[in-house]
Amino acid sequence: MTVWRVISIDEQRGFTLVELLVAAAILGPLVIALFHIVETMQGAYSKGEGRADLQQDARIVMARIVRELRFGGFDPSGVIPRLPIQAAIQTAETSRIAFVGDTNGDGRSKKIEYRLDLSADRPVLRRQQWSTWNNGWSSTNGAQPLAEGIATVEFTYYGADGTAIALGELSARLGEIRRVGIFIGAAAPSALTLPETYRLVSEVRIRNVGL
Repeated sequence: MTVWRVISIDEQRGFTLVELLVAAAILGPLVIALFHIVETMQGAYSKGEGRADLQQDARIVMARIVRELRFGGFDPSGVIPRLPIQAAIQTAETSRIAFVGDTNGDGRSKKIEYRLDLSADRPVLRRQQWSTWNNGWSSTNGAQPLAEGIATVEFTYYGADGTAIALGELSARLGEIRRVGIFIGAAAPSALTLPETYRLVSEVRIRNVGL
Protein backbone atom coordinates (compact mmCIF):
# COMPACT_ATOMS: atom_id res chain seq x y z
CA MET A 1 0.00 0.00 0.00
CA THR A 2 1.43 3.33 -1.06
CA VAL A 3 1.34 6.11 1.45
CA TRP A 4 1.43 9.66 0.08
CA ARG A 5 2.82 12.31 2.32
CA VAL A 6 1.84 15.90 1.71
CA ILE A 7 4.66 18.39 2.23
CA SER A 8 3.53 21.74 3.41
CA ILE A 9 4.94 25.02 2.08
CA ASP A 10 6.70 25.54 5.38
CA GLU A 11 8.62 22.27 4.89
CA GLN A 12 9.88 23.18 1.33
CA ARG A 13 13.49 24.36 1.54
CA GLY A 14 15.11 26.73 -1.03
CA PHE A 15 18.68 27.91 -1.46
CA THR A 16 20.20 29.86 1.33
CA LEU A 17 22.17 33.06 0.74
CA VAL A 18 25.39 31.27 1.54
CA GLU A 19 24.66 28.58 -1.02
CA LEU A 20 23.91 31.21 -3.69
CA LEU A 21 27.16 33.02 -2.92
CA VAL A 22 29.13 29.80 -3.15
CA ALA A 23 27.49 28.92 -6.48
CA ALA A 24 28.22 32.41 -7.83
CA ALA A 25 31.82 32.14 -6.72
CA ILE A 26 32.18 28.84 -8.59
CA LEU A 27 30.26 29.74 -11.75
CA GLY A 28 31.45 33.36 -12.07
CA PRO A 29 35.00 32.59 -13.29
CA LEU A 30 33.63 29.94 -15.66
CA VAL A 31 31.19 32.43 -17.22
CA ILE A 32 33.93 35.07 -17.54
CA ALA A 33 36.30 32.56 -19.15
CA LEU A 34 33.62 31.46 -21.59
CA PHE A 35 32.92 35.09 -22.49
CA HIS A 36 36.61 35.71 -23.20
CA ILE A 37 36.81 32.61 -25.37
CA VAL A 38 33.80 33.70 -27.46
CA GLU A 39 35.16 37.25 -27.73
CA THR A 40 38.58 35.97 -28.85
CA MET A 41 37.00 33.72 -31.48
CA GLN A 42 34.89 36.56 -32.82
CA GLY A 43 37.94 38.84 -32.96
CA ALA A 44 39.98 36.23 -34.80
CA TYR A 45 37.17 35.68 -37.31
CA SER A 46 36.78 39.43 -37.91
CA LYS A 47 40.53 39.85 -38.29
CA GLY A 48 40.74 36.98 -40.76
CA GLU A 49 37.80 38.31 -42.75
CA GLY A 50 39.32 41.80 -42.80
CA ARG A 51 42.68 40.43 -43.91
CA ALA A 52 41.05 38.49 -46.75
CA ASP A 53 39.12 41.57 -47.95
CA LEU A 54 42.24 43.71 -47.76
CA GLN A 55 44.31 41.25 -49.76
CA GLN A 56 41.58 40.79 -52.36
CA ASP A 57 41.22 44.56 -52.87
CA ALA A 58 44.98 44.98 -53.24
CA ARG A 59 45.18 42.12 -55.75
CA ILE A 60 42.32 43.52 -57.82
CA VAL A 61 43.95 46.95 -57.91
CA MET A 62 47.34 45.54 -58.86
CA ALA A 63 45.84 43.32 -61.58
CA ARG A 64 44.02 46.28 -63.13
CA ILE A 65 47.06 48.55 -63.16
CA VAL A 66 49.24 45.82 -64.66
CA ARG A 67 46.68 44.88 -67.31
CA GLU A 68 46.07 48.46 -68.47
CA LEU A 69 49.70 49.56 -68.30
CA ARG A 70 50.68 46.74 -70.64
CA PHE A 71 48.66 48.53 -73.35
CA GLY A 72 50.57 51.78 -72.85
CA GLY A 73 51.69 53.01 -76.26
CA PHE A 74 49.07 51.00 -78.15
CA ASP A 75 47.69 53.98 -80.04
CA PRO A 76 45.11 53.08 -82.73
CA SER A 77 43.85 56.67 -82.81
CA GLY A 78 47.31 58.05 -83.57
CA VAL A 79 47.15 60.45 -80.64
CA ILE A 80 50.70 60.21 -79.30
CA PRO A 81 52.42 61.98 -82.27
CA ARG A 82 50.07 64.96 -81.76
CA LEU A 83 50.66 65.31 -78.02
CA PRO A 84 52.98 67.94 -76.49
CA ILE A 85 54.85 65.00 -74.93
CA GLN A 86 55.16 62.38 -77.64
CA ALA A 87 55.52 59.34 -75.40
CA ALA A 88 53.36 56.49 -74.14
CA ILE A 89 54.04 57.53 -70.53
CA GLN A 90 52.77 61.07 -70.06
CA THR A 91 53.41 61.45 -66.33
CA ALA A 92 55.97 59.54 -64.27
CA GLU A 93 56.11 60.25 -60.56
CA THR A 94 56.61 58.13 -57.46
CA SER A 95 52.91 57.92 -56.61
CA ARG A 96 51.40 58.92 -59.95
CA ILE A 97 51.50 57.57 -63.48
CA ALA A 98 49.61 58.59 -66.63
CA PHE A 99 49.85 56.84 -69.98
CA VAL A 100 48.15 56.66 -73.38
CA GLY A 101 46.80 53.43 -74.83
CA ASP A 102 43.77 51.46 -75.92
CA THR A 103 43.21 49.62 -72.66
CA ASN A 104 39.87 47.96 -73.45
CA GLY A 105 40.29 47.08 -77.13
CA ASP A 106 37.58 49.41 -78.50
CA GLY A 107 39.93 50.91 -81.09
CA ARG A 108 40.26 54.31 -79.37
CA SER A 109 43.30 55.68 -77.58
CA LYS A 110 42.75 56.96 -74.05
CA LYS A 111 44.74 58.64 -71.35
CA ILE A 112 44.68 56.74 -68.05
CA GLU A 113 46.01 58.06 -64.77
CA TYR A 114 46.56 56.32 -61.45
CA ARG A 115 47.51 58.46 -58.48
CA LEU A 116 47.61 58.24 -54.73
CA ASP A 117 45.46 61.06 -53.36
CA LEU A 118 46.85 62.31 -50.05
CA SER A 119 44.43 65.22 -49.65
CA ALA A 120 41.88 63.22 -47.61
CA ASP A 121 42.21 61.93 -44.05
CA ARG A 122 43.38 58.60 -45.41
CA PRO A 123 45.26 57.97 -48.69
CA VAL A 124 43.02 56.99 -51.61
CA LEU A 125 44.18 55.41 -54.87
CA ARG A 126 42.26 56.99 -57.75
CA ARG A 127 41.91 56.16 -61.42
CA GLN A 128 40.98 58.78 -64.01
CA GLN A 129 40.34 58.39 -67.73
CA TRP A 130 40.20 60.82 -70.62
CA SER A 131 38.77 59.54 -73.91
CA THR A 132 39.05 62.35 -76.45
CA TRP A 133 42.01 64.44 -77.57
CA ASN A 134 41.47 67.78 -79.35
CA ASN A 135 44.41 69.95 -78.36
CA GLY A 136 43.57 68.82 -74.84
CA TRP A 137 41.99 65.79 -73.17
CA SER A 138 38.25 65.77 -72.57
CA SER A 139 35.37 63.42 -71.73
CA THR A 140 36.79 62.34 -68.38
CA ASN A 141 35.11 59.94 -65.97
CA GLY A 142 36.47 61.78 -62.93
CA ALA A 143 39.06 60.58 -60.46
CA GLN A 144 37.32 57.48 -59.15
CA PRO A 145 38.53 55.76 -55.96
CA LEU A 146 39.53 52.18 -56.67
CA ALA A 147 39.64 50.51 -53.26
CA GLU A 148 39.76 51.19 -49.56
CA GLY A 149 42.85 50.47 -47.55
CA ILE A 150 45.45 51.29 -50.24
CA ALA A 151 47.93 53.27 -48.15
CA THR A 152 51.04 53.27 -50.36
CA VAL A 153 51.64 53.22 -54.10
CA GLU A 154 55.14 53.54 -55.55
CA PHE A 155 56.17 53.41 -59.20
CA THR A 156 59.76 52.83 -60.34
CA TYR A 157 60.72 53.51 -63.95
CA TYR A 158 63.38 51.71 -65.97
CA GLY A 159 65.06 52.52 -69.25
CA ALA A 160 65.96 50.21 -72.12
CA ASP A 161 69.23 49.23 -70.41
CA GLY A 162 67.32 47.95 -67.37
CA THR A 163 68.53 50.61 -64.93
CA ALA A 164 66.15 52.77 -62.92
CA ILE A 165 65.74 56.33 -64.13
CA ALA A 166 66.39 58.89 -61.39
CA LEU A 167 63.34 60.84 -60.24
CA GLY A 168 64.91 64.15 -61.19
CA GLU A 169 65.42 62.95 -64.78
CA LEU A 170 62.01 61.38 -65.41
CA SER A 171 60.25 64.43 -66.88
CA ALA A 172 62.96 64.73 -69.55
CA ARG A 173 63.20 60.99 -70.26
CA LEU A 174 59.56 59.87 -70.49
CA GLY A 175 60.12 58.44 -73.96
CA GLU A 176 62.89 56.18 -72.64
CA ILE A 177 60.72 54.32 -70.12
CA ARG A 178 60.41 50.64 -71.00
CA ARG A 179 59.44 48.98 -67.71
CA VAL A 180 57.56 50.10 -64.62
CA GLY A 181 57.89 48.56 -61.18
CA ILE A 182 54.79 48.74 -58.97
CA PHE A 183 54.60 48.50 -55.19
CA ILE A 184 51.24 48.57 -53.37
CA GLY A 185 50.86 48.61 -49.60
CA ALA A 186 47.43 48.10 -48.05
CA ALA A 187 46.49 48.60 -44.40
CA ALA A 188 43.25 48.54 -42.39
CA PRO A 189 41.92 51.83 -40.95
CA SER A 190 42.38 50.70 -37.35
CA ALA A 191 45.56 49.17 -35.99
CA LEU A 192 43.45 47.31 -33.45
CA THR A 193 41.59 45.49 -36.21
CA LEU A 194 44.47 44.57 -38.49
CA PRO A 195 47.93 45.78 -37.44
CA GLU A 196 49.92 44.28 -40.29
CA THR A 197 50.32 45.77 -43.77
CA TYR A 198 49.75 43.70 -46.90
CA ARG A 199 52.29 44.32 -49.68
CA LEU A 200 52.25 43.48 -53.38
CA VAL A 201 55.05 43.94 -55.91
CA SER A 202 54.88 43.60 -59.68
CA GLU A 203 56.59 44.81 -62.82
CA VAL A 204 55.24 45.68 -66.25
CA ARG A 205 57.04 45.80 -69.57
CA ILE A 206 55.53 48.44 -71.84
CA ARG A 207 54.91 46.23 -74.85
CA ASN A 208 54.17 48.88 -77.47
CA VAL A 209 57.20 51.14 -77.09
CA GLY A 210 60.73 50.68 -78.28
CA LEU A 211 59.70 48.10 -80.88
